[in-house]
Amino acid sequence: MSYDDDILEFKRMLFLGARIAKKRPLFQKLASMGYEKAHLYAVCEFYKYFQKWKGNKVRDMIDLYQKYCELVGMAELMPTLKELTRISMILGDTREIEKWKKEKEDDGSE
Repeated sequence: MSYDDDILEFKRMLFLGARIAKKRPLFQKLASMGYEKAHLYAVCEFYKYFQKWKGNKVRDMIDLYQKYCELVGMAELMPTLKELTRISMILGDTREIEKWKKEKEDDGSE
């Protein structure tokens, strides 16, 4: 792999991690924890979801299991990510925002 390829891979990992964290904020929180703690946190998030619907007797067990798989699956994904991707998830998008719109020049007349 050439130096340019390494730089592109580096930028791609930063960009992807930041986009994932923006779309799913729970990833940002899980990325900042150790793997075991992230798993426990996801289970606690499911428990909070379950408690919210505990009084609803018609709650579908499939829906509950899907929510459990979604939350715990996020935590179980963490060990498969590169450290750089996890760091970019924690930090979010840190790129400088460039202004393409030309600012009005002050001509002194008000």
